[in-house]
Amino acid sequence: MSYRKLTPQEEADALNDFERAGVGRVKDEIKRNFFDKVSQKVIDAYREEIEQNTGNTSGALKSSIIATFTPDGFDIDGEFYFKFIDEGVNAAPRQSSLNYVKPLQSGSRFSFKNLGVGEGFASSIRQNYGYSMSDAYGVAVGIKKYGIEKKEITDKVITNDFLEDVSEDLSTLLGLAVEVGFNKLEV
Repeated sequence: MSYRKLTPQEEADALNDFERAGVGRVKDEIKRNFFDKVSQKVIDAYREEIEQNTGNTSGALKSSIIATFTPDGFDIDGEFYFKFIDEGVNAAPRQSSLNYVKPLQSGSRFSFKNLGVGEGFASSIRQNYGYSMSDAYGVAVGIKKYGIEKKEITDKVITNDFLEDVSEDLSTLLGLAVEVGFNKLEV
């Protein structure tokens, strides 16, 4: 629900909720409900963006996106490797003995240090894509050789328009709380 575009009935319901929760104060329950709605919109947007930009339809990364509530709102968390997909990973240092046929990724705060591949990395590729273990190692070396292109998922989800919408909704919600306080004082 967008708080900026409330129908008269929705506004009356919101005012009644505020009055029940306490005059002029935004109680934890009302605050939590607001952040529940906003966080669910963010989670849905992240999941959609992950599916569209990574081809990850298996759901492991997508379903790992959750909201963790804090006293002032919420944080969005996911699998540890989300940041590498979001921000990309620079290619391992160039090896003079190898041929390179495409550009190397650069400009990320993350970098592969060498072309060595751990068993966990290769196993993950084998499990997710059905390669043999030797092919999985080859794919992993290729990933490290060229780097991982950044997908900028966070930048696509948390836009200025999104932040402005949340800010306006929160302002409207707080304005309704103040309105309840003034109405109570007039009675």
